[in-house]
Amino acid sequence: MTRIGGQESVEGLLFDWSVAQPLPDRALPVGLLSSEQKAAELQRVQARRAMDAAYEAELLMALADDTPDTLDPPPGHPGARRGSWAPDTELPGVSEFFCAELAVVLNCGRGTASHLAHRAWVLRTNLPATRAAMADGVLDEPRAKVLADVLAHASSEIARQIEARLLPEATRPPTGRLRRRALALLLELDTDAVDARREDAQRQADVRSHPSHLEGMSTPAADLPTPVSAECLDAVDRLAAMLEADGDPRPIGELRAAVLADLIRRPWDASTPPSRDPCRR
Repeated sequence: MTRIGGQESVEGLLFDWSVAQPLPDRALPVGLLSSEQKAAELQRVQARRAMDAAYEAELLMALADDTPDTLDPPPGHPGARRGSWAPDTELPGVSEFFCAELAVVLNCGRGTASHLAHRAWVLRTNLPATRAAMADGVLDEPRAKVLADVLAHASSEIARQIEARLLPEATRPPTGRLRRRALALLLELDTDAVDARREDAQRQADVRSHPSHLEGMSTPAADLPTPVSAECLDAVDRLAAMLEADGDPRPIGELRAAVLADLIRRPWDASTPPSRDPCRR
């Protein structure tokens, strides 16, 4: 017999058998399907993804329930995490080490694991109707993510009020419009939650470099408050326009890129010619 819940049982044997079964057969070969059948299959796939996401959230929270914080070392004691190793997102009553353990289970980064765990907690605590709609395959995962993201810092009462107003028609609007509608309602009902969202976004701000589609190029990116980002772009644009007015023949986009690089690299190095093109040495 297989063990389940710590005891041998027929139910455990059946459970292990069900988990080991292959995924349901698809309606293959696709080439034999009509256009209507292909469209129906795509809709079925979307519903299946939503149902799997709801199940994943349920599993995450069940695993979190198995990892309480009762045995965590108190702050200041050996073994307690601190500084940059402190919990990214605290879940009430859950061990501070849960997200690190979850990252191992999912084979992903700790930040990704923390984000998934917190979203699952929001769905269970604040948005039960949204999670139920996902489990039924009625609401797709991208729209559920929008609601969970916008309402992550709202109280359960406010979140469920907004959920009740948006969920009946949440499957219709594009995700961008749904996000704007949810944010507008959140601002109307809970300004503190909006402020908390901004503070959380600022704490997560960072500078990154992404590979560009252009050969030999990369794209730096920084998370900044929107007004600050606009001011930075305006300053770069004005300085690039000055170079263009002085007769620099390079395209304005290349001038902007050169200005940005100079502003970051040259403040302490007066010996380097301004806006030097590294390809023209």
